[in-house]
Amino acid sequence: MATGALGVLLLVLVGRLDALVGIPAAVALPAGVFAAGYAVAVWLVAARPRLSPAAVTAAVVVNVLWVAHSVLFVVVGAPTTLGTVLVLLQAAAVLGFAALQATGLRRLH
Repeated sequence: MATGALGVLLLVLVGRLDALVGIPAAVALPAGVFAAGYAVAVWLVAARPRLSPAAVTAAVVVNVLWVAHSVLFVVVGAPTTLGTVLVLLQAAAVLGFAALQATGLRRLH
């Protein structure tokens, strides 16, 4: 749900985020599309009667990659101070999701 909300927010605010938080449209648009689509994919996986270990593993990997890209964006993307805080906060939340998913994956086995 949070990932989908982030994706929709990025898409709705694309073009306006650059001045406020230093996230250019060239970053916000693909990130928003990805986040919204990823949220749908995770929802579809979670809605199944039986979770697929491969799908949960993929979710963990994607979340860790998202965190890595978020940190990289802060380092080389020159967001504003507010943008840096927001990007790092959402990265911390995603890392938390990855940890919860990894815990669930261990319980599947």
